[in-house]
Amino acid sequence: MNKREWIWYALLGVAFLVPLTSFLSVRILVLALLLSVFSLITKRRDLKIASIRFWDILLYILASVCGLFYSQDISTGFKVLETSFGFFAISIVFFSIGSIDEEKIRKVFNFFSSGLLVASVVCVVNAVIQYLKTNNSNVFLFYELTNIIKSHPTYFAYYLIFAITVKLYFLNYEKAQFRSLINGVLILFFFLILILTGGQTAFVSILLVFSFFILKFILGERSKNQKFTFVLVIFMMTSMFLVSSTQNSERENRFNDSWDRFALWNAAIDANPNWLFGVGTGDAKDVLNEYFNKHGLHKYADENLNSHNQFIQTYLANGIVGLLALVLMLARPLYLAFKNNNALGVLVFFPFLIYGMTEVFLGRYQGVVFFALLHQVFVSYYASLKPSLTLKEA
Repeated sequence: MNKREWIWYALLGVAFLVPLTSFLSVRILVLALLLSVFSLITKRRDLKIASIRFWDILLYILASVCGLFYSQDISTGFKVLETSFGFFAISIVFFSIGSIDEEKIRKVFNFFSSGLLVASVVCVVNAVIQYLKTNNSNVFLFYELTNIIKSHPTYFAYYLIFAITVKLYFLNYEKAQFRSLINGVLILFFFLILILTGGQTAFVSILLVFSFFILKFILGERSKNQKFTFVLVIFMMTSMFLVSSTQNSERENRFNDSWDRFALWNAAIDANPNWLFGVGTGDAKDVLNEYFNKHGLHKYADENLNSHNQFIQTYLANGIVGLLALVLMLARPLYLAFKNNNALGVLVFFPFLIYGMTEVFLGRYQGVVFFALLHQVFVSYYASLKPSLTLKEA
């Protein structure tokens, strides 16, 4: 097995472990990065092409690095950069693998879904054990459910939305009936876990995905698998609305309330004294807490909350410069998806935009590596569609 194959299998290992454990996945990612750098270090032209291939990610990282120079809390700034390490590592690894075709995309997604399935089963089994001990049904909800794998329920819910979206997309075109049945069962299981971990943001995100498949069925062909997909979507959508309408206030997260969100957003915007460059990569949390205390928002300061908005948080830390870099990084795969008429490329990124409005999704390793993985899967795939890649074309 050559070096490129080792890197490929290491990447699949990362995809499998991301939903399960950040401890192991980050170490395998480091190993894959070292192998990739070693294979590219003597190929200067390849390194130049690589830097152009993921220019948007480099721009985002550069904005964060520049933010260190005017940060007072350098230690926190380096921790932020350490969290963003996944962007750089995943990009190098994907470039060293070479061309990405549809078969490789399926493998990456299948390995991730397999890891997500294992993680979900672990969560459910642990919840059942805890319920038998305590007779407390809350062990099946939110933090209590995902605590066993040290995962934030918001991130886990987005993983589930992604897996459901991909499985529905491939199910729509599947020919093997047995495989279709397996995918249908997996979709329903992931949806059940989503109901247990997801809040209103998750429901809005998955609703947009469901709408796509409903419209596709109404306006397009109606094969046997497409009918099966349509029935699944209608069942899940109906279930989602029933659950949403019967939710009691205890099931909602303390800060899911829109007024709390708006207060956090306004505070983060007002706390930024420098609209162009922000307060610095390492100082956003301290500046925001200081603003909370000065304006009587002590409960937010006590909870050490961020802005709960990826775009506003980036604006606070790195100003318009950082926000522009973030928007470009988000917009590039969407633009390429539209350009190449790739519906899946749009579907898997659109929920991130919704989550970006209510969560600082790139504030944790789990969010960074997952987004970087999706970003590079599709950007590398679109680049591979070209007959040949030159430095000018990359």
